[in-house]
Amino acid sequence: MSEPIKKFDVAGMLPRDALIKELKIEAPEDPDDKKLRLHMEYWTWVVKELAAYAISFLFVLIIGLYCFFVVARYGVASPEAKLVLPLITTLFGGVVGMVIGRASK
Repeated sequence: MSEPIKKFDVAGMLPRDALIKELKIEAPEDPDDKKLRLHMEYWTWVVKELAAYAISFLFVLIIGLYCFFVVARYGVASPEAKLVLPLITTLFGGVVGMVIGRASK
């Protein structure tokens, strides 16, 4: 048989004018619930942090390779390269800014 529920009168222990602002009773976490919670936290971290870095890295890599391809194909003095060189500078500036921004958090 199950144990009867024990009642505990907290109000009788407090002064008459006292206010109870918060009373929190937590049961121990079930091992299966903990495993599920940790699994969800891991995948949340992967999607929020790792995926953002991977996508941005691929994006920067593709743009950078295209810019270097244009410079290598047409030469540095060509009109195409003059359009691409500021993009390369901006690209590397953005990478440095992202790394410094993440490091400062």
